[in-house]
Amino acid sequence: MTNPADLVTLRTHRHGRRRTSVALVLVLLVALLAACSADDASFDATSSSDGAAAPDPVPDLEGLSDGSEEEAAGHDGEQAVDGSVGDAPSDRQSVQLAALGRERIRTAWITLELEEPDAAVDGVARVAEARGGFVALADLARDDRTGELGGTVTVRVPSEELLATLDALEELAVDAPVRRIEEQDVSAQLTDLRAQLTNLTAYEEELRALLTEIRQATSDPDDLLPIVERLQSVRSDIDRIRAQRAGLEDRVALSTITVTLTSTPTEAPIVTTSWTPMRTVEEALAATGRFLAGVADAGIWLGVTLLPVLLVLGGPPLAVWWWWQRRRVTARAAAPPPPAA
Repeated sequence: MTNPADLVTLRTHRHGRRRTSVALVLVLLVALLAACSADDASFDATSSSDGAAAPDPVPDLEGLSDGSEEEAAGHDGEQAVDGSVGDAPSDRQSVQLAALGRERIRTAWITLELEEPDAAVDGVARVAEARGGFVALADLARDDRTGELGGTVTVRVPSEELLATLDALEELAVDAPVRRIEEQDVSAQLTDLRAQLTNLTAYEEELRALLTEIRQATSDPDDLLPIVERLQSVRSDIDRIRAQRAGLEDRVALSTITVTLTSTPTEAPIVTTSWTPMRTVEEALAATGRFLAGVADAGIWLGVTLLPVLLVLGGPPLAVWWWWQRRRVTARAAAPPPPAA
């Protein structure tokens, strides 16, 4: 059995050789980039001297997934714990999005007033598909009273086609009273996720190298179990970060437009009314009936509520007063008359 101290020494020497190799590779890459920059500068100078302005290269965001699965398996795919190769997305989309500069999520809202909302639903779908987009959600309902269709249609289009799509949608409507665009910069979030993914991938490679060394040094499964568990945790973190990055990059590449469909408001017709004496009589009788009903209600309240309350509250004092007056009258009658002078 190999001594653990020897394993540590061997691993240290391997890491030293690996760092040296990485440093040499970095030096070669810097030199290659400098040469490419010089060639590009000379090419730009030649183009400008000829009088033809060379267009700025813009990465093509469409078709990012075409033919990238094979490259993903060779460049971005790591082996699972049991040594099998797992499915991993390509980093080509990340590189091309980063080359565009600031990465922003663009969301738009537009309200279309239409004469025929039913036919406009197909028009919105055609506009989105013509610019490389698609309908993501349609939330429509028909009014029971008017029978007109209304609601919202959510479409997703490439970010560079957002303004052109909004203009095309306005051409479908009689009027577009609402048009709003919101942008959210997620460059910092994507940069942080990519840095985390790079660090975790390097850490996973080191764990795999350590697992290989321990497998060669011992056959005890208990020695391998901590490394295997740590590899599984790191792989879970890598998959989670990749999912977050893919979600943000998808929202950056494809903008979301919420289209609200409404019918064109119609003006109410002006109706002229003539004088009708019978209607005036009916209104007067109705007012008289309401007044008499109010008087009757007041009498009912007086007889049913107010009088009993007054009897309960004022009855005892009134009885006492009446008894006192009777006593005074009786006392005066029983008193002897004064003597005659």
